[in-house]
Amino acid sequence: MEKKEIIKIHKWLFVFLVAYFLIGIPTKYFVDVSYWFYMVWNVFLASLSVVFCLWFRFFSGKNQRKFEIIFAVLWVLFFPNAPYVITDLLHLRSAAGCYDVPNLLPYKCLIDWYILFYTFIGSFIGAICTLSSLHNMHCFALKEKKKYARYLPIIMCLLGGIGVYIGRFVRLNSWDVFNPPKFFKMFADRGFSLFSLEFIGITTVTLLILYVIYYFLLKHKIIAFNKE
Repeated sequence: MEKKEIIKIHKWLFVFLVAYFLIGIPTKYFVDVSYWFYMVWNVFLASLSVVFCLWFRFFSGKNQRKFEIIFAVLWVLFFPNAPYVITDLLHLRSAAGCYDVPNLLPYKCLIDWYILFYTFIGSFIGAICTLSSLHNMHCFALKEKKKYARYLPIIMCLLGGIGVYIGRFVRLNSWDVFNPPKFFKMFADRGFSLFSLEFIGITTVTLLILYVIYYFLLKHKIIAFNKE
């Protein structure tokens, strides 16, 4: 992958982040400023999975093994941040008032509808970052005929499920692995349970289904990227 192409993608990612930041400004006044920054921050972390994936592809095959390993590790660590944003749809519970429960009819609450669409856009960006970065790395592994190529989607979807659980319930971040005392302490306090296994299982299967659909659409050119 050429450096010029990577920079071009970075520019578009920056444009999308700025656009998402701007359209979220009303949440500062109508909901909570913390929700605004929370969503923008999560979308930014999700975009890092794409950034690290692209730089890994750039350094691969250039006799710069050190940088290749660094960006591969960073991609694995930050990959769960992308599907994590999908679970931000959980916050739509606060917009449940969009329906008049007795009559099951939506009412005209513009703020709730705005939050719904704003959260959905963030989750959609997270899904795209999840699928595109995984597909990019999967294609690379297949092209290089790596032994793990066929299992990569399963492995990463499983790691994504584990990462989402750790982030959502244990409340740890990707960079906390560099602080072992904190990581293991919080992990021991809130560790695994039957629910965690069920949650990780559901998340893993969901990510796999999404990836299979995405892979199928690209393979059969139902959706395609214009490289002109």
